[in-house]
Amino acid sequence: MKDCDFIPADYHATRTMRAAIRLRAGCVSAMVAIMVLWVAAHHHRLSTVKAMMPEITRQQEQLSMDSAKKASMELERERLKDRRRLLTELEAGVSLVPVLSEISRRMPETIVLIELSASSPSVSRFSVEEQAPGKPQEPSAPGAKPATPTPPQEDQDLTATLTMMGIAVDNADVARFAAALEGSPLFDRIQPEAKGSTVWSGRRAQLFELTCGLVRQQEDKP
Repeated sequence: MKDCDFIPADYHATRTMRAAIRLRAGCVSAMVAIMVLWVAAHHHRLSTVKAMMPEITRQQEQLSMDSAKKASMELERERLKDRRRLLTELEAGVSLVPVLSEISRRMPETIVLIELSASSPSVSRFSVEEQAPGKPQEPSAPGAKPATPTPPQEDQDLTATLTMMGIAVDNADVARFAAALEGSPLFDRIQPEAKGSTVWSGRRAQLFELTCGLVRQQEDKP
């Protein structure tokens, strides 16, 4: 048997439309609630980040101060290393007493020394430019890299040198003198150089310059 619906079709259409409106209103309300929650969470995160900014700035300044202090300590460590190497150089130095004695023993009678000078460049390499008193170091800007201390040069010549100026009868005497010094354990790298002829005490002579390295003299410790 077929059922008969006596309710007007307009009522069913109105009822369907109201249900659709309620559904859409519910979806819009849910979307608005989600947007409100997202805005509130985003605002909370922004407030948290703004509150953390002073602490982050303070940590950056502290990091810059620590970096500057580290650079200063690195420079002080290099200075102490230089002083320790200086003490080592001074402990194992060269005494000119046996050097002069060896020169006088090996020098021919036809040679006269008119000038003698010794230098030790190994000591000058340890000189460090000190900061002027009363002038504090300028603080570095936050985030700036501290100045890296310059490491000491290790390839410098640490050998003391002796330079002799003299006159000889001829260049053969100078060659014999250089060969005699090369046979001594106190000298190294003999470099003779002729400077031409000159007049000494009314006589013609050959002027020369002789440069040699001085070997370190190790003392026998008991």
